[in-house]
Amino acid sequence: MCCPGLLRPMGLNILIDSGAPPEVMHEYWDREYEEIMSFEDALDSVGVTADQIDIVIQTHLHFDHWGNTPKCKKAKIIIQSSELFGCS
Repeated sequence: MCCPGLLRPMGLNILIDSGAPPEVMHEYWDREYEEIMSFEDALDSVGVTADQIDIVIQTHLHFDHWGNTPKCKKAKIIIQSSELFGCS
């Protein structure tokens, strides 16, 4: 299960992976899962909204790493080309 990270260099908000919403986790994760804090609440706890994310770096495209990325509508998304071409 993914635990996203937020970097804030030079006034940018850079998210490393984005995790996945509970409905995605419950559908695809076959283990017990409990959401501690929503994606939006986690960002809010550090004073950021999804619209303020400048860049999302996806380490890979497992469902639990990218499920919230579409919520970052203004962000540039960075992913390895080998990962991108390997997904279907």
